[in-house]
Amino acid sequence: MSKNKEKKNSIFRKALKVILRVLLLVLLAALSVATYVVPKMSWYTEKVANKYSSKVFPKIAYIFNSYSNLAPNSYSELAVIVGVIMLIILFFYVIVAFIVKCVKRRGPFKFLYKVVAVVLTLTFVFSLLFQLMHGLNYRRTPVEEKLKLVGIDRNIDEIIEVYTWAHDEMVAAREKLGKDYNGVVHMMTSFEESAYYANILVNSASKYLGLDLSDGYVRAKPVALSHYWSYTNILGMYNPIFGEANINVDCTLPQIYAETIVHEILHAKGLARESDAELAAVMICCMADRPDFRYAGFFEIYKNLHVLLWELGYEIPFDAGAGKDYQAWLDYNDSLVSNKVTEKVAEVSEATNDNYLKSNEQEGGTETYIINNNYYVEFYYRYIHKTF
Repeated sequence: MSKNKEKKNSIFRKALKVILRVLLLVLLAALSVATYVVPKMSWYTEKVANKYSSKVFPKIAYIFNSYSNLAPNSYSELAVIVGVIMLIILFFYVIVAFIVKCVKRRGPFKFLYKVVAVVLTLTFVFSLLFQLMHGLNYRRTPVEEKLKLVGIDRNIDEIIEVYTWAHDEMVAAREKLGKDYNGVVHMMTSFEESAYYANILVNSASKYLGLDLSDGYVRAKPVALSHYWSYTNILGMYNPIFGEANINVDCTLPQIYAETIVHEILHAKGLARESDAELAAVMICCMADRPDFRYAGFFEIYKNLHVLLWELGYEIPFDAGAGKDYQAWLDYNDSLVSNKVTEKVAEVSEATNDNYLKSNEQEGGTETYIINNNYYVEFYYRYIHKTF
């Protein structure tokens, strides 16, 4: 074989390698985009989403939950701490290594290709896991529609009846709770016991209400750095990559704490939308036999209907006992916004969460946390009073 022919073959092989590498990068990029776009296409209807969430998701979630349940500590928190440090180190390593290879002419572009390939591979894997463990559940039937809580107008007397019910149940639950020296209530048990109870409560309520949730055990995790996390105004977070429900344990007021545990467990069991998890969490807490969880559910309904009645001209004093607990929550929040830095952290966190929700088919963003009071009213008449 002549030298010219060998040279041509060598050039051809190199060109082929370059083409194959480019095609691989394009494929990885296309797969990453596809995992985000495909579930939003018209073929993925509500009916298909319901099938996935009730039949497929529980089996996939079982695998991830089993891994997450092995340790009491938050994998998510560890990943964030270690991940941030590693990313900073790797960032500077890649820059320095690329410059050195450019200077010494030792395959800088081959090195850059490997870096981009790794980044795109991780992007695809994480995007796929997100969709399987969370994203594909966004289009399932909304809780208010599944439970038939929509389409009925109630008169003012009926609303007052529900308000009175919520008040009386809230007061009864509060009387059974321990109080601190300021007269503010606290949880009945440790985090581990409360999280264990919440899981059983959600499973029981799901079967009663017909929510079609995964019945696998979800071990909610306390975040060790909760106090610093509080500056972001985040009470809980579900990490679909690990199938893990993370709870902020810095403030343990029952009306916030108990409902948050249930809320995040609901995400892990298949309710992706914030409005679904929030509405279901409140109703499920009302169905609990533990006073602290019951108090959380009825407090939320009472508080919202109290505001509604005031807007309608009914100037009813807020319950004194619940008022102490609510003020304790306001004082806690005030203690976090102590300077411009913490204010900015809260603003950035709020904006990030708002954009995240909007990018995942929740058009109202953070406003989706606000539940239509009509749903609470109808919950009473359909599942408590049963006038249907």
